[in-house]
Amino acid sequence: KAGQVGQEVYGAGLPFGMVPRHYWQVPDEKFMIYVEYPVKDFSAEEDGKASFHILGDRRLFCRLRIIPTGKNALPEFELSAEGEDGTEMIEGSETPEGHMEYILSGDQEVTIQWDVNGSKTLDQKESKNGRKGTKK
Repeated sequence: KAGQVGQEVYGAGLPFGMVPRHYWQVPDEKFMIYVEYPVKDFSAEEDGKASFHILGDRRLFCRLRIIPTGKNALPEFELSAEGEDGTEMIEGSETPEGHMEYILSGDQEVTIQWDVNGSKTLDQKESKNGRKGTKK
């Protein structure tokens, strides 16, 4: 049929257009940030800080994951989200894969802060705030 090949080409290109808009590599750090909802105004120009606006509807929720990209354990994070009711600190939880996961609403300004000098290798990381290094 007319148009079928064109639709297949657009469909095949979809992942290459979508994936870069959900994963954000933080410059000079060994982790990246993944957000299920679209994000605008991502900035990680200041050491130890990333900020962005999550798009979407405030009545719905999405996951944000901080994913290690090397052998270093993740640093400790403070994540705050600003919405209609002011700014609140969001508690995260560690996933079985070693990611930090947060549940956020759409239409929020998000700020993530971390200590840029506190990185240890997974073997050196001690349990802190319920987070552990590698299981042996």
